[in-house]
Amino acid sequence: FHVELACVPTASDGGLQPPGNTVPHPRSYGPSPRKIGHYAIREKILSRESAIRSSPGLPADILKLAERGYLVLTYSFRYPLNVSSFTGDMARHTAEDLRGAIAQVRAGGASRIVLAGGSLGGMATAKVAGTEHAAAMVVLSAPVDLSDYGFHVQPTELRATLPKLFIAAEDDSVVPYAETQRMFALAADPKELQPYPGTEHALHLFD
Repeated sequence: FHVELACVPTASDGGLQPPGNTVPHPRSYGPSPRKIGHYAIREKILSRESAIRSSPGLPADILKLAERGYLVLTYSFRYPLNVSSFTGDMARHTAEDLRGAIAQVRAGGASRIVLAGGSLGGMATAKVAGTEHAAAMVVLSAPVDLSDYGFHVQPTELRATLPKLFIAAEDDSVVPYAETQRMFALAADPKELQPYPGTEHALHLFD
C-alpha cells in the first residue's frame, strides 16, 4: 500500500449509475475524493497536487484518454480561498469564472461538457449549465439564494432538460439539506436527488 508514491494512480472499476432509485456503490464515485480529502488534506500523507495529479490525470495518461478525446479541468475561483471578507462581486464572479473555464476547454476542442460544483460552485453550475448547453450537471450541497450577497439561482436557469444530479448530506452543517431539496424541486426533469447521512458539506461528503 503506497498511496504516497507519485507513480500510483487512483481509479475505480465501479460503474456509473444512471438516475433512478438505485444507490451506487461507494467505489463508483468515491476513490478520488477519498484520496484527496482523506490522505492529502486530512492525513497529509501526500500533497494535494500529487493527489489531484494521481486522479484523474495519471489514470488518464495510462489509459491514453487524452488521445481518445477526454479531458478533466479543475480550477479555483478568482477570490482567495481564505478571504476575510466575502462580497457580492465575489459571488457573481463565480459564474463568470465558470464560463471562462468552459470557454477554455471548448477552445481546446471539447464538444460535450459535464459540469460539477459544490456549495457556491454548485450555484454557479446551476446558473450556467443551461445557457452553456452542458451535457449534464452535478450539484453538491448548494442553496438557491445567497440573499446577503445578491446572488441567486433563478428558476428559469434550472429549466434546461439536461440530466441533473443533486447530492447533499441530510444534516449538512453549512447549507441545510432543505436548500438543496429546494433547488432540486425547481429543476426540470430529468433529475435525481441523492441524500446521504451525516453533516459533511459539498466535497467533504467524499472525505
